Amino acid sequence: MKKTLIAALFAVAGLGTVQADTNSLGLDTDYRSATPSVESVLGYPIGSRISSPAAMYDYFNALQQAHPDQVKLFNYGETWEGRPLYYVAISSPENVATLGDFKEGMQALANPQRTSADEAQRLINELPASIWLSYGVHGNEISSPEAAMLTAWHLLAADDQATQDMLANTVVFIDPIQNPDGRSRFVSRYYMNTGMEHSADRISVEHNEPWPNGRSNHYLFDLNRDWIALTQPEVSGQVEELLETYPLIFVDLHEMGGDQTYYFTPEARPYNPLIAKSQRESLWTIGENNGRWFDEQGFDYFTREIFDAFYPGYGASWPLYHGTLAMTYEMASARGHKFRTEDGEILTYGDGVQRHFIASLATIETASNERKRLLQDFWNYRNQAIEEGKESDERYIVIDSKQDPAASKRLAGLLTQHGVQVQQSAESFEACGVDLSAGSYVIDTAQPAHFMVRTLLDEQVNMAPDFLAEQERLRSNNLPDQIYDVTAWSLPLMFNLEQQRCARLPRVELSQVSGELIAPGELTNPDAEVAFVAAWGDMNSGRLLTAALRDGLSVKQSDLAFTFKDGTRYPAGSLIFTRADNPDDLSSRLAELAIASGQGPRCRYQLDCRRSELRFKQCPTSACTTYRIGLG
Repeated sequence: MKKTLIAALFAVAGLGTVQADTNSLGLDTDYRSATPSVESVLGYPIGSRISSPAAMYDYFNALQQAHPDQVKLFNYGETWEGRPLYYVAISSPENVATLGDFKEGMQALANPQRTSADEAQRLINELPASIWLSYGVHGNEISSPEAAMLTAWHLLAADDQATQDMLANTVVFIDPIQNPDGRSRFVSRYYMNTGMEHSADRISVEHNEPWPNGRSNHYLFDLNRDWIALTQPEVSGQVEELLETYPLIFVDLHEMGGDQTYYFTPEARPYNPLIAKSQRESLWTIGENNGRWFDEQGFDYFTREIFDAFYPGYGASWPLYHGTLAMTYEMASARGHKFRTEDGEILTYGDGVQRHFIASLATIETASNERKRLLQDFWNYRNQAIEEGKESDERYIVIDSKQDPAASKRLAGLLTQHGVQVQQSAESFEACGVDLSAGSYVIDTAQPAHFMVRTLLDEQVNMAPDFLAEQERLRSNNLPDQIYDVTAWSLPLMFNLEQQRCARLPRVELSQVSGELIAPGELTNPDAEVAFVAAWGDMNSGRLLTAALRDGLSVKQSDLAFTFKDGTRYPAGSLIFTRADNPDDLSSRLAELAIASGQGPRCRYQLDCRRSELRFKQCPTSACTTYRIGLG
């Protein structure tokens, strides 16, 4: 993209003008009036107002209606506050018409276990490249979602050959706003605190968000740290879509402090050792092309100084372990309409929109130009993953479900949601030097998701020795270290589960595990006359307690372990649902709750704790009080 084209675009879009050198590589374009602009749909020029999530959704629906042959909008869920989560696919009419075939082709290319080398080569020769652009994961990082609208409008409205070539070679997936709830919180608060004139003063009220600010989602999660736990719909839904489309490039577009400039790939050290050499080389290629575009516009930028991708829980790193190139882009934030930097310059909201737009187009161009190489590298990565698993002395990872059935079930389901193949044994067996119970979970690391398995399950992911030595040198001189964020995250340790690793397994019947996180429980003896008891001890019992309180049931909780006459021992904390304190339909309601929580209350007619009375906790929804009841 040349300065003449950028200048024309910003003038049309209402972002002002950019100094244009008409002698630079010189490509100009016309824009089709059939493509609705932001102003025609939302009533204001792009970059002149911080758009609300609802307005943005209206705009992308308008683009789909205007260009049904080039735009497809897909909903992948909704936020806790009920706002839609969605992305759009934009490409040539030919690519959009065969979008289903494209997804099937990428699924085949992602699975060398089922796809022959000849078939893979055919797909590499024929498939378009793909890029996924995710904007606005932090709700108060405001310019990138606006750039999403500008990028989509340009791809559909521009009439030049360069843009048409990009659309012919590339399917562009745009997730315009990953965190609608946080952005809505920011937009509402910001305009509530502005006056007749927007202030550039960093200590003005409009630049100082009260708690809770717009960064997080409804439940105050930082969504850019949830990519391994997958607890929030904004992230888990996006992961599901990424595993369906397998884009070759993933970009997470952010904002940073207003006194900085613009950051893009390559990332800073430390490097995660499970990222392939070919990926690092391609990240460099993307950064170099971004640099050319920014140089043409005279925009300042930097790379490699901060923002490492060591932790796999970022959007800009998780896709790497499936073979996608993933990266973060960071723009200096005006955190409103304008911001006075430390050197006295005025940074505007439009500046952020411009630069994110430039970075988006530059990266789309790289995807288009490197189409065949990116597809080949993706296939090679998935093959390499299988081979490394086969050669490993720790090829098989086994987690005995008996140690904590609820935690192991959840971990197995979570791994499946990450695109990992997990199996479960139908019988007990001996492996890795230990006896393993029936129902144990087995992960064969000789699979396309080998590197995802390693980064999620390894107890230690090492940083380079020279990098660690430098951090020690900095610390010894009372200087800040260069570690950006999280450095340890092993999921088995987080779930308090032991894992066994070995090179071989005996013959054992295995079945594929689904993505379900909870095994249904059951209610035994629903006709019990006195009470139902659920043993305390794992996350299932915690879920049952929460669900029962939300359902309005009365729950008693034992402070001490106790034993029934038949010898069944219940640990301290066990839940007791008495008939006397609950509605007549207690058994049917508990049966439903047991299925949902995975915990099945058992019933008893008589309590025998070998003492005259038993201490319970009566737990209403609001608080817990302790009292004693006698045992007759």
